[in-house]
Amino acid sequence: MAKYMSFDFSDGECHHYPIVVRINEDISPDIMIEIDKATQKKMNEYIEEQDYWDADDILVDDVMKEFAEKYHFTYEFVEIAYCVDCN
Repeated sequence: MAKYMSFDFSDGECHHYPIVVRINEDISPDIMIEIDKATQKKMNEYIEEQDYWDADDILVDDVMKEFAEKYHFTYEFVEIAYCVDCN
């Protein structure tokens, strides 16, 4: 049984850009909470350094890679919403 996780990024102006990841194993809710906390920690590190990450999906992918190796699961992105500025 697969699990789905949603990561909701915002541009600070109430525009939301969700990312949905399908985890191809039945992982526990505790692992999902651990993944969420690690993602938030990584974001906070960038913010504290007054730096920006390249793209939300890259940040999520970095965290997911660590946990996939640690807990032996595979994952795939099933939805990524982007803000595209054509100006």
